[in-house]
Amino acid sequence: MIRRSGFKDKNWSPFLANGSILWSYTISPHIICENDIDLREHVEGYTLDCVLCVKKFSTDTSAILVKQQVRLSALGCLDPVFHLNGVPAHKLNGESFYLGVMHAICKLPSVFDLRGTEEWRRAYVHFFYKMDASSPYTILDVSSPIELSRGRGVGPWLGPEEKVLVAFVTGFQYEVGSRAELLISYGDSDIYSRFKTMTVRNALGLFDEPNHVSAAT
Repeated sequence: MIRRSGFKDKNWSPFLANGSILWSYTISPHIICENDIDLREHVEGYTLDCVLCVKKFSTDTSAILVKQQVRLSALGCLDPVFHLNGVPAHKLNGESFYLGVMHAICKLPSVFDLRGTEEWRRAYVHFFYKMDASSPYTILDVSSPIELSRGRGVGPWLGPEEKVLVAFVTGFQYEVGSRAELLISYGDSDIYSRFKTMTVRNALGLFDEPNHVSAAT
């Protein structure tokens, strides 16, 4: 595991490529790493807590995430911070890309309490991403938001005064069959377990909505 000063190391998202497990390690830049049992012999200048993963590829996602930021701002999702979810990305049958899930934590438009004090709220927003099926596994496209049930989070990591609308995707499975379904498990409000199914057709339709974000635009 590569440790960098001030960097929160979490939510690695695995995918299968040519019989090997690779990992999306960060979203910006989009770093791909590979399991390596002897990482210490290959990497210098890092503090290593364990021997696990070595960087293979890195691609710039700043332009596509800036476009997504503009799009989310138009939906009332301000100053988004983007993260992976730690769930697998799947190569879809007949397609030249993987489909994965990521999220943003953003500010909602401010409100005022009875004393006239401005109060900011935050929210989790999830969306799909397309990743090129060939190295260096570039992020190609980001979808419109996925509709998930969410409520005020009550996790112990949130302060009593924090008002955060929480939904968090914890599982993502691709079921090949006549309907070609996607299965999404997630937590609602840090309390409730939820389960959502979508056909691949409906999921890909989120990329066709107006103002969705693509590397080609």
